[in-house]
Amino acid sequence: MEQQMLKGKVAVITGASYGMGRTMAELFADEGAAVVITARHAQQLDNVVDGIRARGGKAVGVVADVCSTEDTKKVFQTALQEFGDVDILINNAGIGEQKMIDETDDE
Repeated sequence: MEQQMLKGKVAVITGASYGMGRTMAELFADEGAAVVITARHAQQLDNVVDGIRARGGKAVGVVADVCSTEDTKKVFQTALQEFGDVDILINNAGIGEQKMIDETDDE
């Protein structure tokens, strides 16, 4: 019997339409997590969701830009509505800027 390390967990993964984000989403789903994945491009995002569901995983996609506070709220509202909680957050998308978190604002 194969044990799933993340069974019952909910993961939000940003930038999950390709590359590392997609791979993490697929791996997390294979390990039993329900995944809420985000990206800016709906078609690529839908392809990832469809692939995860085809393998028996739980996934929902949210078209969102992590630079938008409203989009970020929408992602977490979707996670709570669909799966009831968020246990894991993978911030894979975004821009690189070297600052301490307390020196960072929404802009």
